[in-house]
Amino acid sequence: MLSFAHPWVLLLLVPLGALAWWGSAVRKAQRARTLAYSSLPAVVPFARDAGRMLAWLRALPYLAAALLVVALAAPRIAVPLPTHDAAAVLCVDTSGSMGADDFSPSRAVAARAAARDFVDALPEGTRLGVVAFASTAQVVLAPTEDRAEQRLALERIPTPNGATAIGAALATAASLLPARGRRAIILLTDGENNRPPDPQHVAQTLGSRGVVIDTVGIGLAQTAATIPGTNERAGLDAPGLEAIAAAGHGTYAQTSSAPELARAFARLARAVTWERRAVPLANACVGTALLLFALGSAGRIVLQRA
Repeated sequence: MLSFAHPWVLLLLVPLGALAWWGSAVRKAQRARTLAYSSLPAVVPFARDAGRMLAWLRALPYLAAALLVVALAAPRIAVPLPTHDAAAVLCVDTSGSMGADDFSPSRAVAARAAARDFVDALPEGTRLGVVAFASTAQVVLAPTEDRAEQRLALERIPTPNGATAIGAALATAASLLPARGRRAIILLTDGENNRPPDPQHVAQTLGSRGVVIDTVGIGLAQTAATIPGTNERAGLDAPGLEAIAAAGHGTYAQTSSAPELARAFARLARAVTWERRAVPLANACVGTALLLFALGSAGRIVLQRA
């Protein structure tokens, strides 16, 4: 995404464009008068060709000046770049609704299998922590590069039981992340928060601090699956998860089957070690402007000698 540190400088393009238009209009009028009174009709086609070439050459300084104005506005573009200091926390929902059987054999089992594949697909050296949450959030593993510890942590995730405290899970995960570097939270849940704090408020706070939050919804928004031991239906709060991801400048993936869940985690495993960084474009604008100035000067010299 293109942005400018000083966008107000771009207002200078307005008078520059007006000057270019006025100069072009004056030259067209002069050329029309010259051709009207010319007694050499045989050279008119050549004059027209040369005039077109000269018009392009005259436009180059204006284009170069426009690029210099853009350079003064300090343009920059956000591009994904690899990083070697990534730290992430996987938040796994273990509330009672994760025992629903719309995934075979249950949401919880499918989530654990996808999480194992996620750990195996992470680039070597990626620090990963694990948080399990139901009515409260608990740290299963602080971020570590040890792949064996990461796998063992998934086996210690509790069985589904209790309410869903997404806000507490996000806050707990954030407390495990370093102050700098690529920081990410991957939230796997059915998304029906029913405990304070408000997860969207927590996500907005974390997003403002540079923590990326990706959410994965497991289950269907409209499902006949029930929570084991109850008559309650287990749904999916897709809008809530989308809002959390948007606040955390991340992505949301809704999965309605184990293969979809696996694909979502495979994508996140690749993305967790990349971060968007602002690349300045001012130098490129200045370099291109100088090139246009040089081309314009060289073109005029060639026409004068022709």
